[in-house]
Amino acid sequence: MNPSAPATVVVHVKAARTALYDLTLLLSLPDGSSADPAAIRRYVEDLQPGVLSAACTDTTLDRITDVALVDILGIEPSGHGADTGARDDR
Repeated sequence: MNPSAPATVVVHVKAARTALYDLTLLLSLPDGSSADPAAIRRYVEDLQPGVLSAACTDTTLDRITDVALVDILGIEPSGHGADTGARDDR
């Protein structure tokens, strides 16, 4: 194997992507909170994650803000003469 030749490897990773959505929610508010902006804000902040998740669709996607590497799960050499049994699982 030529040490100066470029190597090809398969790397298994986990990544996280942050996306921003523009959502419009139709909510049934508890009695007495509809006139108080602070109460409405608290109500929205306390929503179950599934409520917001259901509203996050391709049509409400505003933009992707970043992608971050979370973990490297494994590395496998690729190509001729590679030891296919070698895998760096973390």
